[in-house]
Amino acid sequence: MQEIRDKGEGLDLDNPVYEYGKRVKVDLSVLIRQIYVAPTSPDWVFELVGKVTRSHGLNCPIVKSNPYTDPLI
Repeated sequence: MQEIRDKGEGLDLDNPVYEYGKRVKVDLSVLIRQIYVAPTSPDWVFELVGKVTRSHGLNCPIVKSNPYTDPLI
């Protein structure tokens, strides 16, 4: 396995990191229905997650998790 390359602006996604595998385009809206952040996360984390998801074309609900509910299985 090779190291992840960083151009200083983020990951270099134009060059593969692994010797094996194949890049596959996926529809994130099919894979991700909702994003949970920790209930104790400051508001800036909640806002940052929203900005990142929107920048990748994902428009799904982002909620603070509730530690008193049963876990999803």
